[in-house]
This record gives sequence, structure tokens and C-alpha cells, in this order.
Amino acid sequence: SKEGYVPVGDVVLKEGVNEVSYKRVQTRNMLIKDFVFVVEETTEWSDPTTVAADATAGTVAYKKYTNNLDGSIKIEFKALDGTMAEGSENKSGTPDGYLKLKTDGHSISYKFNFDANLDGKFYQRGMMDSYSSNKSCTYYTNSQGKNNEKESNFEFTANAVKVYTGDKRGVTYGTMLGDEANTENSGYSVVSDCEIGDAFIKNGENNITFKRLHSYNLTISEFVFIGKAGNAHTAPAENAEWHMDENSHWQEVANDSFKWNRAENEWEADPDHPDVPATCVSTGKTYEREKESHLTREKDTPINPDAHANLTVKNSDGKDVYMAGECPACHETVEGGTRIAATSYSNAAAVESVDASKGVKAKSNAEVEWKVVLPKDGYFSIALDMKCDKNGNETMSKRGFALKVNDTVVATTFDGTQTPDALGMSASNAVTIVLADSVQITRDEHNEVSIKLSCTGYRLYYTNYLVLTEVAAPTPSVE
Repeated sequence: SKEGYVPVGDVVLKEGVNEVSYKRVQTRNMLIKDFVFVVEETTEWSDPTTVAADATAGTVAYKKYTNNLDGSIKIEFKALDGTMAEGSENKSGTPDGYLKLKTDGHSISYKFNFDANLDGKFYQRGMMDSYSSNKSCTYYTNSQGKNNEKESNFEFTANAVKVYTGDKRGVTYGTMLGDEANTENSGYSVVSDCEIGDAFIKNGENNITFKRLHSYNLTISEFVFIGKAGNAHTAPAENAEWHMDENSHWQEVANDSFKWNRAENEWEADPDHPDVPATCVSTGKTYEREKESHLTREKDTPINPDAHANLTVKNSDGKDVYMAGECPACHETVEGGTRIAATSYSNAAAVESVDASKGVKAKSNAEVEWKVVLPKDGYFSIALDMKCDKNGNETMSKRGFALKVNDTVVATTFDGTQTPDALGMSASNAVTIVLADSVQITRDEHNEVSIKLSCTGYRLYYTNYLVLTEVAAPTPSVE
């Protein structure tokens, strides 16, 4: 009652007349309307033709295959057969027949002659050390690069064109390995052909270069190019116009569709256009510049209901203080107290270190000072987010922790016999500690109050914000 395709199996059709037969073996209630052949893969390669190296011209030998179905050409040459190596040396322990450049900056080049123009892609074939701790590293970028930034592991050029690495940049070594039980040669697992990117082969002499930029545990057996009839491409001028899509940028030559110097977009802040932050009533904008092409883009940032930019003031040191009260833009009452970032201290000499993941660490017995702008005099609670990296079982009193407000010592609210562990502080968890629950404060001529903290150390860190919140005046005692 229903019609549809039923797969019979994989077959190969040859050039010329093909004969297909269908035989009923047992009785069945199937009616056949059409027989359909769908071309899913074009990988029927002919036997290879080997092109020998030319000692006089200094070229490498390669194998040439022709695809019987679509006419595409495949070229394979061994990774060890370089025509020139710049300081390159194969690393010890590398499996026989595989290339692994020994040191960052080393490179190997290949030169060969070809008799046609081809457009296509380069691939590399190899193995990966399956016992390596770097299996989470990405194929084209190493997340363990300098300053923890993603940086390319290698650079591949074909005929003076940097080859585009495409979206393979996010593929990890572990992903490439597949079945890690498939090991050979001292723990190396076979890696399938991995795409490097768009390139071309020209009629005449071709030059290919592979350069190691950062350490990685990939060994290469062969480089492979697959392409079809193309053009005799001419390199663009150095100042040729850059083009861009969502993921990549490239240069083009007039009447030539080849994307020269194509690479993934890497964005940085545009130095010529500072960002416009969003407020509680208006959208903002961020301005970015692509690192290589210097093409720019702008993006809208949504309204931030919690921004209240109009409630940010500068203290006498030029540090930002975030005020509580009614926002003059949206008239919302902003609660949570007046706060200043822990890193906006006034006296850097009292600070031993500032760690983005931990916070501010004071020098032993040194007083770290913050100047907090207040809307009025009155009674305030004082709280600070804190972490403790080590010695979490040492009591706060043993740490010599002390609080001053306008240079007057103020008793802390929490019990000095408590430990950071008991308070919930750790290297990964910041806890809001109420230092004092009610302190009478009179502002100075700058409408500021000075808050000073000191301790003997033991890895105590101030992080996030110091917060002053207005509280009710204490009720007088009645005798």
C-alpha cells in the first residue's frame, strides 16, 4: 500500500554498458516500480601511476590516481621525502616511515612537477600517540598555547598560499583517533585522512611547506591532494581587498574564485572604536577587528536591567563605586548596598598579589584600603567576599584579621575562633562575610569612607566586592 526505496546493496557501475539482473528466489508480496542507482561516494581510484623524483631538479616522487567515476585526481607523497628541511630532525621514538618534527619552528618542504592545473584540498595521513595527555588538544589549535590562548599547532602552505584549516580547528586528537585499541608502533593509533584545507596544484613546479609551530603528538605518513581541473591562479597583491563571511576571511583576484590566504576569523577589540556599554534603558555596542585582515564588525549588546550606569561614580582615586538608591534613568530602586570591586583598592603597596581566579592577597599585616563613596551619613553594615587558598583550619583570630573604618578599629561580627573551613571559604568558593553588621559612618569632604583590612596572611583572599548597606539606627536602650 506504500511506495518507497528499499536499499539492495553497494554496487559499482562501469563505463559503457552495464547489465543488472533481478531474480525471484521465494514468493513475496512486493511490487517493483523502478530500480534506482544513487552515487554516494566517488572513491573508485585507478591503479596509481608513480612519478619518480628528479635528482637534478630536486623534486620528490609521488603517486597519481584517477577517479574512474568523476575524473578527479589524487596525488600522494610521503612525509619523509622532503626536498628541503630547515633545521628539521625527526624526533626519536617516532614510528618508522612517519614524520614528526623535533622542535617548534622546524619545517620541511616538498617540490614536485605536475602537468595540469587542479583545484582541490590537501589532507594529511598519520598516527597519534594514544597514550598522550594531550588528547584534548585540538587538531589545528593547542588550547595550552602561550598565555592559555589558542594557537595553531602547524602552518601549511601550498604554492606560497597559506592553506585554510576550516572548521577542523575544533576537532581534538582524541576524536581523530577513534578506536584507541587500534594501536601500533609503541602506542600510536592510526589517524584517518584529515583535511587541511583549500589549495591548488599548478601546471609546472609546485612547492609545499609544513612547519611545526607548537608541540603536538601527531606523526604524518603522507600528504594527500584531491582535486579536479582548475585554473592557473595568480597571487593577489599584498594590498588586495579582504572578504569575509561568518567564519573566515580571504583575498581574491579579479575573475578568480580561489580564496587566497583564507583563514578562520580571530577577533580582537577594535582599538579605534571603544565599546559602548549597555545601560538599564539603552542597548550598547561592541566593536571588533579581525586580527589578520583588520576587517571590522559591530554587535549590539542588549539592555542590561542591572547596569544603572548612571549610578556609577568615581572615588577620589578614580575608582568606580556602584551606588545604591533610585536610578535616575529608569527610576528603579537599586538595592544590595554601595559596592566597590575588591581589585579597586587605593594602596597597591599593601597588596602582595592579584589573581583573577582567587582575588586580592594582602601583604602580611599590611592594611588594604578602599575608599567608598556614600550617598549620606548613617549606619551601615560592611561585607566582603573572601576565599581561602590554604590553611583553612587556622582560626580568623590567629590570622590577625582586623577592620578599620575611618582609621578607627571596629570589632568584626563573626566569631574570631571560626576557621575559613567553618565559614565555607575555599580556593574555589567565595563566601560573603559580614565584617560588621552596624557601624556609624560619617563621610569626609569627598563623601567617602575609608575601609581598611589587614591580616597576617595564611592565604586569605579578598574577591568580588566590598559592600556597604544602609541599616536602621540601633534602638536606644531604656533604663
